[in-house]
Amino acid sequence: MSTIKGKELRPREERSYVFNDVFDENVSTVEMYKKVLTPAVSHIMDGYNSTVLAYGMTGAGKTYTMFGDIYESGGVGVVTLMVRDLFDAFAKEEQDGYKCQMKFSYLEIYNEQVKDLLASQANENLMIIEDPVKGVYIPNLSSHNIEQCEDIIDLIIKGNSK
Repeated sequence: MSTIKGKELRPREERSYVFNDVFDENVSTVEMYKKVLTPAVSHIMDGYNSTVLAYGMTGAGKTYTMFGDIYESGGVGVVTLMVRDLFDAFAKEEQDGYKCQMKFSYLEIYNEQVKDLLASQANENLMIIEDPVKGVYIPNLSSHNIEQCEDIIDLIIKGNSK
């Protein structure tokens, strides 16, 4: 057994991780979205929460994958692809007499500080709360109604400016 500063170190437990999919740089955002994220639209329409999380090294393409080039091409990223699919699903539900509504919040977590990127007044260091009834939520986080896909692009651009 190894020691550091007189303390014995236990051998590390072997762990294994499984990836459902791995994509290289040659896969388009649309291909990746169709393969991985289209089931999330069905889950959302069935009443489940879904999260899309981009994690990785700086410069790896997370922002581009999520938003596309929103300043030039109208944003063909996974967020806009999902919003378009959700609006299509809403249209089908509304034909059956249901009313659907989409709201959007945009936050940043950086150095353990939570910041609302769309708040009209600065409100940094919001708290993340886990409630047994509501689930995980952030009090005082602003939310904005989305009527069409372009609304979300406008809000992302506004949030990115902060």
